Amino acid sequence: MDFDKLDREKLIKLSRSSDGVLSGKPTEIAIRALQPSAARAVETLQDMMLWTKEKSAFLEAEMLASMPPNDASTAEFLEYQLKALAATFDITTEGYLRSAVLTDETARLFESLLDETEKAVLARSPLIRPSFVPHRLFSTEARTRLRQRKQYWIGHMLKLVRERKEATPADSAAATPTPPSSIAPAETRNPNATKGEATAPEEQISAPAPRKRGPKRDYETALQVAAVITQLAPDGNWRERVEEICDGLDEAEVGRAKPWKKRGYRTWSDCFLGERGLVNKAIEHHIDLAHEHKETFS
Repeated sequence: MDFDKLDREKLIKLSRSSDGVLSGKPTEIAIRALQPSAARAVETLQDMMLWTKEKSAFLEAEMLASMPPNDASTAEFLEYQLKALAATFDITTEGYLRSAVLTDETARLFESLLDETEKAVLARSPLIRPSFVPHRLFSTEARTRLRQRKQYWIGHMLKLVRERKEATPADSAAATPTPPSSIAPAETRNPNATKGEATAPEEQISAPAPRKRGPKRDYETALQVAAVITQLAPDGNWRERVEEICDGLDEAEVGRAKPWKKRGYRTWSDCFLGERGLVNKAIEHHIDLAHEHKETFS
């Protein structure tokens, strides 16, 4: 690292100790530049922890409600515990995926992270093993179940990365403006005109193209989104229930933005897992449109 360059750019302040050892201290400029990134990282981590806590609470409630009766068979108790183990792994994994950037490097790190998660869940698995279920049987079945879930999530991540990469060239091409033509408009000449007479451009050819209007406002979809939000977040605090709202939008078969398909997102929930910020912007847009419709047509 070029510390002298950082010093010249006033990002650090270099100094030497009495022993001649060079050291640097970040300047206020550097600290202010890093604060937004650090704040976003903390916010993402807090969001993931809250989401994981929420899902874990729902899982515990579900498992308590579906606990096998006392006279259930060993196989039924085994399946019950394996389901809880796999669900715990899924919640942790999906929490990681929520904030992941879809790249090849992230997919590689994601796989390594799942290896460590699998080890951690297996290490805690003896604590939930019923005493009447043989240790060897429980251990073998737990490893098999977690391996299956791990392979599923690895495949899911690779699919998201592939679809994102496939969509990127199309997005780039669509975003590239067409350069203006350098060909001058054709001129009509009077065959009987003399050499010194002026010529006039052909009006039909040189007339400017009609101005394109913006996309038609999709009030219908906006009203559908607003209706789902009213149902699931009547207090208006929809940001804390985005995932639930996405599920509701998918159940109601509310259309999503067409460019999402190019990015590999076929449903609201898919986009929520891949790019939550994109979902938030779409919902905000539809809320604004619904409000505009109410003011315009009321």
